[in-house]
Amino acid sequence: MDYAGLGNIAGAVLADGRMRHMVSHNGIAGHEARRLNEFSYPWPDGALVVLHSDGLGTHWDLGRYSGLIQREPSLIAGVLYRDFARRRDDVVVVVAR
Repeated sequence: MDYAGLGNIAGAVLADGRMRHMVSHNGIAGHEARRLNEFSYPWPDGALVVLHSDGLGTHWDLGRYSGLIQREPSLIAGVLYRDFARRRDDVVVVVAR
C-alpha cells in the first residue's frame, strides 16, 4: 500500500499481532505543505488498515477488545468511533481488510 499523509491524520496496518503506524507530515492540504512524501507499507492478506482524522483519539488498541479484530471492518470502525471520538471535533474512521 502506498500512503502519503498530510495534516492531523493517522494510519496503521495491523498484521501478525503487530501495529505499524504510517507516517504523516504536518501541514494543511492546499495551503501549507512543506513536503509530501509517499511511503510504501506491506498489506498482507488478512491484515487490517485503519485510517482516521484527528477527531479520533490515538490511544486505541484493538487488542483490548477480545475477537474484534476478526470482525467486519465496519463494526471495528464503529467501535473505534464510539469509544475514542473527541466530541469537540469532526471524525473520519476508515477500516479495511
